[in-house]
Amino acid sequence: MVDGLRRRLLSGPREINQAPWSRIFPGNCGTAGALVTDAVLRGVGFDRVWAIGDCARVPDLDNGSRPYPPTAQHAIRQGKVVADNILTVEQGRQPTEFRFRTLGVLVALGHHTAVADILGWRFSGLAAWFLWRGISDQVPGIEKRIRVLFRLAA
Repeated sequence: MVDGLRRRLLSGPREINQAPWSRIFPGNCGTAGALVTDAVLRGVGFDRVWAIGDCARVPDLDNGSRPYPPTAQHAIRQGKVVADNILTVEQGRQPTEFRFRTLGVLVALGHHTAVADILGWRFSGLAAWFLWRGISDQVPGIEKRIRVLFRLAA
């Protein structure tokens, strides 16, 4: 219990086993097995069920309510919003809608090749691979990312 907040946590990555979500929340999971949420990250049809990341199908209100992609850049930001929203609801206030503009997509293809779409700029080949190695979540921390970029450039 944190500051009088009682909770139960059910957690698990969607890609390992999708079946439990659809058994626990029948009729509330999308085609990929993720729990359908509203814009405040609450499970549709539930008052006290919240979901984020690849376990959630979160509508992008700025993109025709199509779901956000299930990527780390979204999950990290959803985590901050859902934590605030849970406490906000417990305090009797209105939760905040999740809104985020995708920064871009990086995909390593192997053999020092990658493709990238960063804020509308498209890269491919070795340049995209350097970008992927430098800023992807494979290397934690900005300091380490900069060191990796210099090491790769040498």
